[in-house]
Parts: sequence; structure tokens; C-alpha cells
Amino acid sequence: MITITEVKSQLLVPGDGIGFVVMQPYLLGRVSSQEEPFKWKDEEKAEQLDRIRNTLKISLENLHNCEKTHFTIFPEYALPGLGAIETVESFMREDSWPCGTVVIGGLDGLTKDEYATLCAMDGVSFCEPNSPTSVHDGQWINCCVIWEKTSTPDGEKLNKFVQAKMSPSGIEELIRAQDMFCGSGMYIIEGTFRQGPAFRFLTTICYDWIGVMGDNAGIFAILDSLNSRWNVSTDPKMIDLVLLIQCNEKPNDPSFLENSFHFFDRNRFPYVTRDNTVIAMFNAAKSENPVCCRGDSFGSSSLVFSPSSPFDVNTDPPTYAVKTKALRNSQSLLTCKDALFREAGECVHSFSLTHPRFADRASQYPRLPICRAVVSPLTSGPVDPRKTHRPIDSSVKWINDQLDGLNCLESELTVINTLLRASYESFINDLRSQKGLYIRTSISSATKRESPSDIQINCDLWDEDELKVLNTWSAAVSLIGCSSKVSIGQGTIHGLFKHGNDFVEIVVVVGEEHPNNIRWADSQFPLGNKHKRLIISRDRDDNPSSSLDRERPVYDVPGGTVRRTLHRMKQVLSAADKEDFLYGVSKSIGTN
Repeated sequence: MITITEVKSQLLVPGDGIGFVVMQPYLLGRVSSQEEPFKWKDEEKAEQLDRIRNTLKISLENLHNCEKTHFTIFPEYALPGLGAIETVESFMREDSWPCGTVVIGGLDGLTKDEYATLCAMDGVSFCEPNSPTSVHDGQWINCCVIWEKTSTPDGEKLNKFVQAKMSPSGIEELIRAQDMFCGSGMYIIEGTFRQGPAFRFLTTICYDWIGVMGDNAGIFAILDSLNSRWNVSTDPKMIDLVLLIQCNEKPNDPSFLENSFHFFDRNRFPYVTRDNTVIAMFNAAKSENPVCCRGDSFGSSSLVFSPSSPFDVNTDPPTYAVKTKALRNSQSLLTCKDALFREAGECVHSFSLTHPRFADRASQYPRLPICRAVVSPLTSGPVDPRKTHRPIDSSVKWINDQLDGLNCLESELTVINTLLRASYESFINDLRSQKGLYIRTSISSATKRESPSDIQINCDLWDEDELKVLNTWSAAVSLIGCSSKVSIGQGTIHGLFKHGNDFVEIVVVVGEEHPNNIRWADSQFPLGNKHKRLIISRDRDDNPSSSLDRERPVYDVPGGTVRRTLHRMKQVLSAADKEDFLYGVSKSIGTN
């Protein structure tokens, strides 16, 4: 049985604006897992302390638009040793750091002596089963610290609660020595909602969510202990927030997600009310650079809610997704509602949580679980449109992720490749800076689906069809840009170039068959009197089409339209020299 210690706190939170700031650090190669205890490498510690300071500064900026940052979170292994304790506390002691706030941080591996030093620090509490005297010689400890800044008649005070990990992960267990100490005690901290009811939260560390603990597993062992503790009362008690800090390579593993779904089972643990609990899973990053959360490798920081929670799950809000099955590549959450942060690279997340207990169930329009979510860079460096201290449109996130892996067209001739590369890079740079509405419209309107659906307007559902549009768009503009300057952005469809005294609008369309693509382009983009038009079609199998590839100038085609297939345009890559290539490009787009 897990020992539960309940703590009364001064934490006062609003139901509709709980401020969070979460560091999402990249840890691979920085924390050594080759021998126990798992520690930050000496040469990496100073930079990580700077990242911690940057995160704490962001907490003070309130980018989430809440009254203050109620919770600042550093995931498992994010704090490099006891030196990080002073780094955190130096911020929290400042007058600028508000009272009634909580900071939670996962330390790297501590030796028995280091753990004893931590537990002996001023203001530290620990559960008796996790006492340093319970640690055997040679064992090491994976633990977190929960700080609360309070106001007392004698001045401000920092309370610190130390909680040891209870269940080792696979890599912690399979190290030859197998010497990680397993705790058996944890805290549940009770503050107050501004609306009046008690607000209770608890913290778990990664495998505590699923690992075997006596006769039960993970979170259910914790719930069993709480149920036994609370069944002496006639009324059940509610858990409002469960924080899960992780360094988890497989956050979307079915065991983690299925336990989240079964957590809300009303038929178990009747004295622990969980209908409105928020499960907050905060993980380490997949990469130092921005990267999509799609897949099963780190990242996937998220909030999980019960199936009955009153939130909207039919849109694609900035910064996070509520339609998440494709991004998680999993259906293990079943009917649970979910808010999944799209950025899986190193960053800082800031957001404002609306707690489901206080979301308006009677509203005609269901609310989103997060009012404002912002992504900030963790370190200084080149400006990236996915980390701007502002909310990130889903299409901006999608297109920049895809551009990272996009390839330029290539020829066998170096001189042609030089032209292509310059044109390609100009297009990529221009596209990265475009606003969400232009990206969303340009990609979705170019996708000729046989069965149109909300996929076309919800970027979290975009798949191979939309990626094919981007590849076609990139290839076409790269070729055209070798002979004519192409502009993209608001006011154009997929680009605009000048031929003589006329401007030619580029329209890209991708679908099953060329004739249907052309009809789609004509319906989506009726030709006006302002510009000529070049329609570039790509079918399912990238076939040519003789009926479209008419070798005629733009002026000779009725209606001012030239129609080409991408297949036909790419034939110029086999040109014998630069002059032949440029002539072929001009001819293929009707300007020669």
C-alpha cells in the first residue's frame, strides 16, 4: 500500500484561467544513462541551468494571459542535481515571484548522500517511507521536488516536498546494478478554487503511471490507497489535477493511454471522484529543433479529460490539437477528450487551462479546454515561426515541419542544380513566413479529394494528399523560378510571375485524374480579367496527359489559361545544358 500524505496549501486557483508554464527540454545525449545514477553530463549542466532560468523568466511574463503562472513544470530528469535547487529558489525568493504558486521539477539521479542532503534542506518535507534512512548503500534516487511559495505572518516562505519515484522504467530497471530506490509514499496537495471548492492535485513520475506496485499497477495502486484513506468519510473527495512528469520515449504506448482511459472508470474506487480530473502529461522533447509530435518518440505533452468533459473536440485550435488519433497514431484513449501540444521539439509551453468543473455545460457553443497556448524558444537562436512567444496556427506548424524534410529537384548537371537550389530556397524561405490563412487555403484548395471532408479544413488530419500538394507546389515553383521571379503570399493562389506586361497566376491541383483536377481548379479559382493563369496538375500516378500538355503560348489558349502536368514540366531536368534547360522551362509554362 502506498502511503499518502495530505497537505493543506495556500494555493488559490481560478476555475477558468489556471496558468501553466512547462519546460520541454531535449535530454538525449545530455543526461547519461550508461551507468547509475543517471546524471547530467558535467559539460552540459551550465547550459541547462540557463534554460531553467529562461523558463522561470517566461513564467513571470504571463504569456498565457492568466493572473499569474500557478504551475511551472520541469519534467523528469530536467533539473541537473542539487545545484538546480538553488537556481529555482533564487527566482522564487524574489518579490516579483508571486505567492500561491507551485513549481515542480524532476531531478536527475541522486546518490544516497545527495538525497540525504536534499531532505535535510530548510523547508523540506518527505514521506516517512521515503526517508534517507530507507535507502540502502549503493542505491540511487529518481525524485521530484514540489515547491510552494506561501505568505505567512512572518513573511514569505518556500515549502518543499520531496517525492521519490515509485516504479522504475525499463532502462532504469535493466541497468546491470538495478539499484534505483523505489519510493512508496507520495503527496496530495489541497488548495482552493476561487469559486469555493477544494482543489486537489498530485504528482507522479513517468512509470509511476503504469508500473507494478504490489497487487496493483501504477495509477490504480495510487487510487486504491486514496480510496482506502478516504472511505472513512461519508462523502467522496475529488482529484482535480494529476501531473505526470516524464522522460518517456514512448508516450503514446497503449499502456499509458489505456490507463488514462480506465482512470475515469466510475465503477472503481468510489471514494475518489475523477469525472472532472485533468491528467496533465508533460514529457521531454524529441529533438533540439522544432519537430512534429506525430509518432511515438518523446514529446506528446498533453492534457487528457474524461469522455463526459464539456469541451469542443471538432476544431484545430492554435498550438495544440483536440483531434489527436492521427498525431498519436493510436486509438488507446478511446472516448477520452484530449489536448495534445503539436510541438515535440525543445521549447517552453505556456497555456491557460479551463478546468472542466467550471466549463459552461449549458453553453450553445462548447468551450475549448485551453484558452491561450503559446510556444516559446528555450534558448536564443534563429527565429523560427513555430516558436514565437505567440499561439501557433496549426497550418503554420504543419507546413514548417514538412518543409524541414522537403527535397529540391535535381538534375545531372551542376549548373542546373545551382539554379534549382536558389529558386527552391527562395520559395521555402518565403513559404515559412506566410500566415496561417494563406497556407491553409493554398494547401486545402489544391487537394482534389474524391470524398471531401473536414480533413480539408482541419490541419491535424492532413495526410499524404496534402504532402503531395506541397511537393508539387515546391517542384513547380522551383522550376518556374529559374526563368521568372515568382512571388507567393496573400493575394496569390500558389504564386505569381510576370511575363511581358502580363501577370500569370500559378494554380496547383493534385487528385486522382487530370480532367477532374482541371475541373476542380476551374471551380475553385474562376479566371478573372486581372491575370492570366497556369494550372499545374498532378494525378495519382504522376502520369503525363497529352490533352493538357499543349505546347502553346499563354496568349493562344482560350480564356488565358495554360494547363500542364507536373510530369511534363519535370522533363526539362534532362536538358543538355543551361540554355536548353531555361528554354525548356519557358516553353513548358507557355512563355516561349
